[in-house]
This record gives sequence, C-alpha cells and structure tokens, in this order.
Amino acid sequence: MKKIQWTTLDVVLHATRGVIKVPLKRAALLLGWEAGTMRNKKSEGTLPLKIFKEDGRIYVLAHVIAEYLDKPPPEPTIPKRGRPTKAEVAARGAP
Repeated sequence: MKKIQWTTLDVVLHATRGVIKVPLKRAALLLGWEAGTMRNKKSEGTLPLKIFKEDGRIYVLAHVIAEYLDKPPPEPTIPKRGRPTKAEVAARGAP
C-alpha cells in the first residue's frame, strides 16, 4: 500500500472543504488566532497575511494560509537587561 503525502495546502483545503477564498473567521480558526485579533492586526498593518475584501467581507486565500503555516516561526527577540554598553550606544548612533 502506497502512503499519500499531504502538503499543507492539501490540509488547508481539506479543512475548508475545498474553499479557496477562506472567510476571516475560518482563517483565524485554522491559524489558532481569534478573529478580533486578525482584525486588529489588519487595522494596525501588522498582519503577516495578504487579505482582500469582497462584498464587504474579509477573505484570505487558502494558499496564503498554507504558505504562512509552512514558514518557520521568527526568532524571538529578548531585550537585554541593564544599561546599554558604549559599543551598543555608538552602534545606534546616539549623540
């Protein structure tokens, strides 16, 4: 018996029952976010997905969701504690 290899796009299309234009609420569910969070990020301009409006509704394309899920997560930036060193201040170009 041959194993079937599912791509992320196949999984997203299966979860959306073959719909290519995924409504915002369904897209948020697939990504593990709240719909309100997606709306807030959209209005702030920090939403990492390309979205579009059609007839007053917000949609995300299925392949965009799959591409986002395939990307590795960004490295978290942990701020250093304490006062910056002279080298860090000079690198910033502070007066």
